[in-house]
Amino acid sequence: MIVIHNQRVKSFIGALHSSAPFPALVTEPDAENSCHLGLWLLGEGKLQYGGNAALYRQLQERHARLHALAREAKALYDAGDKKGALQKGMDLERENEKLMALLKQ
Repeated sequence: MIVIHNQRVKSFIGALHSSAPFPALVTEPDAENSCHLGLWLLGEGKLQYGGNAALYRQLQERHARLHALAREAKALYDAGDKKGALQKGMDLERENEKLMALLKQ
């Protein structure tokens, strides 16, 4: 799941650089609950981390923040603000690093 998730983040960043199509289940409404990581968090992830309510809540919040940043980046990209989109992409990468650190706890 982590490998697939990180590949999707890289694909999204690549799309912001105009080198790849935007991956599905990133910017769509409710993508947080239908992407690979979202489905994992609702199932296996909840079993693994649900006993620690604070940590599980942080995972959900960081994951939702990733999708929010992706939506913001895509909106900037679509509006022709490539520089702004790339900056949001950098924010997304930093947020993803924080999420990965939480998952490794």
